[in-house]
Amino acid sequence: MNQRQTNFFQTFKGLFCLLGLLGSLVSCSQSASVSTPNAYLNSLGAWDSFAPPVEATPTDTPEAREQGVKAGETKPLDASDPLFNPNYSCTTTRYTLAKNPEAIVTMAPEAGVLIPGLILQGASYKLGSLQELPIRQRAPIKITIDSFATSDQSFIEVENPSPATLQDKVRELIQKTESSSFVPGTDVSYRKTVSYSKEQMALGLDLNAKYLGASVDASLDYKTGSTKRTVTAYFIQKAFTITVEEPQTAAEFFSSDFTQAKLQEQIDRGAIGPDNLPTFVSSVTYGRIMMFSFTSSASVKDIKASLDFAYNGGAFSGEVNADAKYKNILKNSEVKFVQVGGPASGAFNLIKSLEDNPDGSSYNLAEFFEGDVSLTTFKPISYTLKQLGGNFPVAKVGDTTTYDLLECNPVSNLPQPDHWWQGEGNAKDLGDVTTFENNLEYGAGKYGQAFAMNGDNSYFAGYKPEPTVFDSTAPYTISAWINPRSNSQFSVFIAETGPFQSAGQFVLGMIKVGASGNSLFFYRRPNSGSSSSDLLITPLSSKDAAPANVWTLVTAVYGNAGVGENNIRLFVNGEKVKTAVGQGNFPTDGFVTSDQRTRFGNAGYRKSDVSYSYPFNGLMDEVMTFNRALSDEEVKTMYEDFKGYKE
Repeated sequence: MNQRQTNFFQTFKGLFCLLGLLGSLVSCSQSASVSTPNAYLNSLGAWDSFAPPVEATPTDTPEAREQGVKAGETKPLDASDPLFNPNYSCTTTRYTLAKNPEAIVTMAPEAGVLIPGLILQGASYKLGSLQELPIRQRAPIKITIDSFATSDQSFIEVENPSPATLQDKVRELIQKTESSSFVPGTDVSYRKTVSYSKEQMALGLDLNAKYLGASVDASLDYKTGSTKRTVTAYFIQKAFTITVEEPQTAAEFFSSDFTQAKLQEQIDRGAIGPDNLPTFVSSVTYGRIMMFSFTSSASVKDIKASLDFAYNGGAFSGEVNADAKYKNILKNSEVKFVQVGGPASGAFNLIKSLEDNPDGSSYNLAEFFEGDVSLTTFKPISYTLKQLGGNFPVAKVGDTTTYDLLECNPVSNLPQPDHWWQGEGNAKDLGDVTTFENNLEYGAGKYGQAFAMNGDNSYFAGYKPEPTVFDSTAPYTISAWINPRSNSQFSVFIAETGPFQSAGQFVLGMIKVGASGNSLFFYRRPNSGSSSSDLLITPLSSKDAAPANVWTLVTAVYGNAGVGENNIRLFVNGEKVKTAVGQGNFPTDGFVTSDQRTRFGNAGYRKSDVSYSYPFNGLMDEVMTFNRALSDEEVKTMYEDFKGYKE
């Protein structure tokens, strides 16, 4: 053994004694031959011992993937909790979710250390931050670019790998590749999960929250509360991957200038050792990511279906007129958005508007990822790190999170209707009324879908099998959300009419005021055989009782409600607007029906010109009738917490 070899061995012998890592390979008191950095790197231990994988929770169902496993008892939500709502009965259940994502996905592509071929410190990586292991005595490496769409491949050599040189060569490789016939990948992966916390949301999408970046914190919502639910959608397009060509041994990452003294410097700094295993960026995938958080009062099921609709660009579930329902949910959701990579174009506006193409087809989010896109617009979006040692195993970092799953049900202070037509693609009553419909269509409603009345011949009528829905000579309440398209001279929302002047006949509707306004009215015939009727009408001076293209809750009440016998009251958005009774008149000519019916959308009789009488032109939703007179407080509660009916 020559002097140089002896000095080399003594240096490493001392190092191993210092770290206590040599074990049976060499004794501190005897001489033996030992290889250089490769043996040291291989002796540091396995990555799975340094960062043991977590015991992943089951993911065989969507619920398990999102929620993990129950880890505590279900408890009532404490009144001191910020999420406490006295109108809801809420419980919390502690859940645990654990996974071992294989790749790092980040929404922070500016991170300067995630470059193919760069060497990183394992200790900081395990904790969620990324720090370079600054060894500049590097051997040349080769990096290659691979397409996800074809077998195309291109490579370039980096002589002196460092953050600056590697970044330059990556840029050069991308530019070189773009000038060729290289075709980037276009397949898009799409996942979604209900969100309870940032960490749970990430693991539910097979991501690790440690590495997502600050933009996600600032840009997305996670909380699901008593009245709102949040679902996060994750879209990723992998265009191409740049990979480091791995040498046979770890030592081949370094040049001959990486001496024992240089290694000792890194050990002394704590940058490498058994508590800080070295890793390297084995591959970087470029592409684009979009993440949306959707917060809505709709159910989780409906929010997810709306996202599927947005991605696929059309109704797909077999549900009649599902597009109107899902468009309405998307348009009325609170959407937060973050995007990395690709052209900065209108994905956010697309998700909110979902307007139709000129040819009548629907836009969809999948189309957003299609078309020619410059390679230079793609950003680093996911990374694979490997241990610098052994057979270069993937350096995975597991993550476990615990969180409280909040489940709430409304405290039932809402008056319960006896009959309820929701307009969800049909005219079915949730009570026992048989409904006949004529030329009905459906559009986006206040909640879900709504009846779309054409202002000509669309309506529906109810009977049970008696001709009318309820006894209109006894106390009752009628209510509906209405959204007029235009202000006609006289139009009807709900009416009970027939061929004779029968007590209890009524009409609830609106009358045009001025050029663009309207007032609401409620007629009721108190006595049979008389054309004289009680009349309530909102002040003509207001001219905005039910504005066009705006949802308004209109409620009419007849009968004893603690305010006197035979009282009639008219409400707009929960507020009582009229109680004084005037005199009106029901015309009786032109009836062609043989019995009295409760009708929705027109008055139910024909004029001499055979047109339907006073048809409503607009949308009508959540039509309810009650076989009693609601109090003023009940009508107000119904308006203020109407969403409680839909949960």
